[in-house]
Amino acid sequence: MLKQAEDSGRAPLGRLIGPPGARLHVLEGGADAGLPLVLLHGASGNLRDWALSVFEPLAGRRRVIAFDRPGFGHSDPVPGRGWRLEVQGARLRAGLQALGVERYVLVGHSWSGALVLDWALRWPEEVAGLGIIAGATMDWGGGLGARYRLLSHPVLGAPASAIARRLVTRGMIRSALAEIFEPQPVPPRYEVEGGVDMALRSGTFRLNAQALDCLHPQIVENLPEYGRIDCPVEIIHGTADRLVPAAIHAEPLSRILPHNRLTLLDGVGHMPHHADPETLVARLLTLGPTQSP
Repeated sequence: MLKQAEDSGRAPLGRLIGPPGARLHVLEGGADAGLPLVLLHGASGNLRDWALSVFEPLAGRRRVIAFDRPGFGHSDPVPGRGWRLEVQGARLRAGLQALGVERYVLVGHSWSGALVLDWALRWPEEVAGLGIIAGATMDWGGGLGARYRLLSHPVLGAPASAIARRLVTRGMIRSALAEIFEPQPVPPRYEVEGGVDMALRSGTFRLNAQALDCLHPQIVENLPEYGRIDCPVEIIHGTADRLVPAAIHAEPLSRILPHNRLTLLDGVGHMPHHADPETLVARLLTLGPTQSP
C-alpha cells in the first residue's frame, strides 16, 4: 500500500510541454480573470508543493500556472550550468511563451525568491508583479558549508552525490521535512503526496546542491540592481523562519524595493503557503491587473 501511495506521489499532475530534452511539467488551472499567477517552487521541491497548498484557492479566482523547475520533478534539466538563476528563468520563460503567456505575475518560494527577482531584472516588461514567499533574496554572509561545496564540486561532486543520496533514510527525510515546516507540523499528506523522493534522483540531487551552493554570489551580484524593479511586490515571510530568517531577507528587501508590501506572519516558519494559505491567497490576488489586456 505504501509503495502504491509513493508511486502516486511521483506521477505527473499536469502535462509535459516542449521538445524532448527540454520538456517542462506544467499544471494549469483557473479562468482568465486576470494576468496569470506563475508559481515557482523552492529547493528540493516540485509543483506538488503548490498543489497541496494554495493552487486550488488561487485557481478559483485567477489563471494559475505551476511549473516543475528545470531538473526537478518531471521537468528536464538544462545541460551545463542549469543551476544558475538566469538559466532556470530562460527555460521557464520559454515555457510561458509556448503557452501563449506574454505578461504574468511571478510567485517564488524560498530559492525561487531570488529567481523571480533575477527574472524581473532581465525581462521587466513582461513581469506585472512579484510574490516572494519566505524568499532567499539578500546577502546572508556566505555559503552553506563544506557539504554543499563538495556536492557541487565540478570533479568530486558527482561521485560524492552518488554516495550521499544512497545514505538517505526515510527517517532522515522525515527529519528534514520537520525542519522545513517547523514550528508548524508537516501536513499529513505531504511526505507521500508531495513527491519528496524525486529530489533523491541522481541528477536532481546534485543539481539541487549546486543551486544552493551557488546562490549566494548570484544574489550579491543582483543586489545593487534590486532598486530598479518597478512592479508591485508582495513579500510574505514567517517570523519563526529559521532557515531563511525574515530579519536577514524579507525586512531589508522591503527597504530596497520601490513598490512593495511586507507581511510578517507571527509564529510561522518557512512554509507560509501551508501555514496560512488564506493570507497568502488574499495578498497574491492583489497582484496584476484584474483583467487581461
